[in-house]
Amino acid sequence: MCMMAKAEETVYNKYINVMKKHEQGELVGQKAKKSDTNGALKNLKLYHFSGFSKLSAAAAQAVLDMVLDGQLPLTMMAKKAKEVEQLQLVQAALMGELGETSWSAMCERFPAHTDTDQLCNMFATVSIYAC
Repeated sequence: MCMMAKAEETVYNKYINVMKKHEQGELVGQKAKKSDTNGALKNLKLYHFSGFSKLSAAAAQAVLDMVLDGQLPLTMMAKKAKEVEQLQLVQAALMGELGETSWSAMCERFPAHTDTDQLCNMFATVSIYAC
């Protein structure tokens, strides 16, 4: 929960909105039991938010938006945050090696090699931390 306290205001508000939607049983794939109507929030597990501590504010906001917009179930949120974190590490490494300061500059310079889906697929089976 510490990462929530340190989050930018817009990201913090998204965390709160996810919690509120969970409490109301409004998240995609959420199966609220009748006995949960008053205590659904206490059943929200903190591990759903694991992986967010190393994300940029924009990346955290994007993942939270996917949950809030119904594109991503809460049960997949931590996994998605981890995937985004690994993608950010790959992007940072590529920018460092090639002397660029922004990902948009990399995309302009190397459009065939900066497709996000391709990078995710390429590094999906590689442990970034093994490097």
